[in-house]
Amino acid sequence: MCVVPGKRTADNAQALVCEFHRRTAGRPMDLITTDDHAPAHGQVGPTGLLYATVGS
Repeated sequence: MCVVPGKRTADNAQALVCEFHRRTAGRPMDLITTDDHAPAHGQVGPTGLLYATVGS
């Protein structure tokens, strides 16, 4: 849905969340893909979320 280039900073994370919210009109997504970077503070997605890891 969106990319914010640069380091994994709090400001970049906030920019990513804001852009994602804008593009989806705040709707939650049923599927999320990531680069498998460990979640911060053990956070996990909501119940029923389908999760996939994109490898290189």
